[in-house]
Amino acid sequence: LNVTGTTNAVGHWLFSGLYNDERKSLAANKANYRAFTPPVLVIWGREDSTTPLAQGEEIASLFPHAELAVLDGVNHIPQVERPHDVVRLIANFLRRIFPG
Repeated sequence: LNVTGTTNAVGHWLFSGLYNDERKSLAANKANYRAFTPPVLVIWGREDSTTPLAQGEEIASLFPHAELAVLDGVNHIPQVERPHDVVRLIANFLRRIFPG
């Protein structure tokens, strides 16, 4: 919530998606994912009991250039449960897409 605009974005999501008809949100339209062409790294916990891995696989499959990284022994919040692994995955991903 320290990034400019994040608080407003989260607030909008709470009222447009979480506490409203999620079918009206931008995330409900799969074409929005397909239209996003930059490389995407999706990091998921294999033991996620809130949003199971199958959902992560589906989300990653929607982006034209996505890579799914699955962390074993991790539940719903990889960046809190295994921050060093998440940083490593992001750093390696960035090195691959921005070599040199």
